[in-house]
Amino acid sequence: MTTARAMPRPTTNAASTMIARIRSHQRTYAFRPTMGRSTRRRTRPIARRLSMMMFVSSSSSTGTTPSIDGPIRRLSCSLPFAARTMAGCIDVGGRRPVPRIPATRTSTRIMTVEDTTGAMLPPPPGSPVAAVAPRAWYRDRFSVVVLVLVSVLLAGVASFYTVPAQWVGRILPGNSVVDDGAVALKPGSARPTVDRVQASEIEIFEPEGEILFTTVAVDDQVTIADWVRANSDDAVELRTREAVFGTRTTAEQRERNLELMAVSKESAVVAALEYLGVEAVVESGVGFNGVVEGGPVDGLLEAGEIIVAIDDELITGLESLLELLSAADPGTEVQITLEDVDTGELRTQPVTLGAHPEGRAGGFIGIMDVTVRAVDADLPFELDIDSGSIGGPSAGLAFTLTIIDLLTEGELTGGGKVAVTGTISAGGSVGDVGGVAQKARAAEDAGAEVFIVPIDAIAEAESTTERLRIEGVATLDEAIEVFAGLGGDVSELALQIDGFTVN
Repeated sequence: MTTARAMPRPTTNAASTMIARIRSHQRTYAFRPTMGRSTRRRTRPIARRLSMMMFVSSSSSTGTTPSIDGPIRRLSCSLPFAARTMAGCIDVGGRRPVPRIPATRTSTRIMTVEDTTGAMLPPPPGSPVAAVAPRAWYRDRFSVVVLVLVSVLLAGVASFYTVPAQWVGRILPGNSVVDDGAVALKPGSARPTVDRVQASEIEIFEPEGEILFTTVAVDDQVTIADWVRANSDDAVELRTREAVFGTRTTAEQRERNLELMAVSKESAVVAALEYLGVEAVVESGVGFNGVVEGGPVDGLLEAGEIIVAIDDELITGLESLLELLSAADPGTEVQITLEDVDTGELRTQPVTLGAHPEGRAGGFIGIMDVTVRAVDADLPFELDIDSGSIGGPSAGLAFTLTIIDLLTEGELTGGGKVAVTGTISAGGSVGDVGGVAQKARAAEDAGAEVFIVPIDAIAEAESTTERLRIEGVATLDEAIEVFAGLGGDVSELALQIDGFTVN
């Protein structure tokens, strides 16, 4: 701790005593005759003492101690001339002598007192050093401006990713797909299928490579960011809600996709076993879950019915139905026999075949979401596919190839990572799927080397990727040939089941 202390002031009692002694000598010399003696020896010590006292009195600091300058000055000027001069009293022009005041000299001593017996600690909170108030941040104009700009920037970024594009679309001039509410198709995921297939009572062979099934992310809450991205990224596509969901709500479409996945898994098991020579099911008709609006059977057939015959020719599966239709000409009237799936009742409906909208040969009836009704055969093993919460029929081909790879000793993939999309029928036909462009990007992001797609989707898959090798197929056999070209061992694709006959 450091303190500043001034020199001590002269003691008042000592000065009073000195003044009394001087006055005593003055009275003595005022009434005693000199008798020829010189007074120089007496006055010189007195003047010297007076000078010393005047110096001491003028050196004192202003404070509570009474000043003795006045009395000493008056006393010095009443002395004889010689003593008066030595004491500092000057006679100017015969006027009353004026005491000469020496220049004031102030002496200050700086003393430092430091306690080193204890630890050196910072000043307590209540000390003057700690009580210095920091400068308030809001007094700095630059800080305020920066804070405002950052806040505006953050608000703008948040709005970019949260504000619906429909709001902006309605304000801007012109028509846009987002004006009435759009749906964004984005790259989804590409996931391994091997962990989703469970087999019991049969030997399985763990593959070295991976078969991936792909998905599309459907977002019905399109933001400004999605709108901007759709205009710069081919893998993001905006469609109207009607084009994606039709007349269904989002929840209804979700339920519908789960139903399609269930049918797709059944078809995948049947197709894989049929390829391996096992008669897994007995087909007994073709079902459908929708009709083409304005098509030949619009208003005549109802979704959920089963087509069991055409002109008394039994329909056992999709292949038999397509065979009969391809042999008929557009404009031909046929008799379609239908079975109610709930009651089992049969009815016959005359239908005039139309021309295929894609220009294919044969007649066209216009049914959608085709399924095959089949009765499971009595097999000595069980197969199950866990699709989780994923919906849609596009993973059928991927599941079929995975079952074949698991149940056979040969390594189908050749150790690589192959992404696959496409529907599968019980007879091994590969059907078209949607969102191939988005699935191609998802496969590329997952590190796939090859992407197997339906034959008509090659161009769409190539539009969003440059690194992937795209292979188009129309049947399960063609997909197996693609794996053979990738180094896969397809020579041992056969079941090895004791006590079970493989065709």
